[in-house]
Amino acid sequence: MKLRELMKIIVDSDPSHWHKIGCWGAGTGPSFKDRIEFSSGPGDHWSIDTPSHSEVAVYKPDVSITMAWGFQANDNYVAEWTKKFSDEKASSFLVDVFYNNALVFREHLVSVDGARAYLPMPEGIDSLTVPVAYSSFAQLIESLVTRSSDYSQYFNRAGFEAVDTPWPEDI
Repeated sequence: MKLRELMKIIVDSDPSHWHKIGCWGAGTGPSFKDRIEFSSGPGDHWSIDTPSHSEVAVYKPDVSITMAWGFQANDNYVAEWTKKFSDEKASSFLVDVFYNNALVFREHLVSVDGARAYLPMPEGIDSLTVPVAYSSFAQLIESLVTRSSDYSQYFNRAGFEAVDTPWPEDI
């Protein structure tokens, strides 16, 4: 399968096609999609932290296709468009796409308005355009977390414009 074909399957899928597995909180286990971080503290004390994706989803029609998300990329994402929400604090996180458990694609999303919605990152610093497929991808992740059903309202309030440009652009 080609990467662009895989991404089309995902973008065109419906939330009901996915089996979501929570990987944080009481009664859940690890995602097995993590990294180990070492840090030193005062007095040469070392600590180990193992951040992990907090959510995993399996595509039911083809379990070779999985996604995981939740790794924080930027805990303090700052952009003018994030100030249009009642809670201006935003953070970005990674969404990883796997095929046969191989990491094949990675994208960022932004958690906005007190984590009430997930939105794509616009294409440029001064532009608020977002490829239609990227917007659909963000909306799918949003719906798998069963957050707000108001994705389009958040997208519009941010001032984004959906454009028909290739996404992902370099595959």
